[in-house]
This record gives sequence, C-alpha cells and structure tokens, in this order.
Amino acid sequence: MPLYKTFITDLVSGERIFRDWLKHGSLTILTKMYYDEGLRNPNTGKQLSIVSLSDHCWRWSLENFDYAKKIAMEANVGIKPEVFDAMMAKHAFTIYVSLYKDRQSFYNWLQAHNLEKYRDYKSNKSFFEKKV
Repeated sequence: MPLYKTFITDLVSGERIFRDWLKHGSLTILTKMYYDEGLRNPNTGKQLSIVSLSDHCWRWSLENFDYAKKIAMEANVGIKPEVFDAMMAKHAFTIYVSLYKDRQSFYNWLQAHNLEKYRDYKSNKSFFEKKV
C-alpha cells in the first residue's frame, strides 16, 4: 500500500527530515530551523508542526527502509541495527494497523524487510515489552 502525499512533501523531503532528525536529535529543533528557512505551512503561514514532520519522516523511512537504515547506521548516532528494526516495525504498525486498519499491509511490509519476528505484536506498547 503506497503511503499518501501531503502538502509537506512539496516543501521538504522525507529524507532531509530523517537526516536532520539524526543530526539534531529533535523534531522540535527542526520546526524552528525550517521556519527560519522560510518553510511554513501553506494553509496557516505558521511553522510546520512536529506531527507533520514526524509523519512525513517515518512514512519516507518506511518506503525507503534499506536506504534509511543505511543512513542511520552511517550517522553513527548510537542506534543499533536491531533497535532501528524494532523502531521501524513500530512505526509500520502505527501507520498500517493503527491508522489504516490494514494488518495485511503491515505483514507484507515486515516480510519484505525480513522482520517477521514482529508479526504477532498486538499494540505499540508490545514493541517495548521485549528487549531488543
């Protein structure tokens, strides 16, 4: 299932948000940084919300999982590969199951990225009940 496009995709790439998040460690910092660069919500003229940046960042990283993982590992910010995998599986669950109510797309995404061990999780909380 392709993930939808929003106004933010025309303003800043998901890859840039992902890289900037790794570099600065905070989406709050990015809202101010992008505002100072003139990137504003076209509907309100205000700074981009943390929710819109987060949504765009994680949707991009789900669609580009292998590349996003490579970027994260090369950034050397202390994210271990297994932690990255669990984090991404959690975001896939949130988007596909919690938002779209489409568990099959979640399963397909897990299978495509060899992450079937997360198949039986029932909620976002369950991702953190097991140690990775």
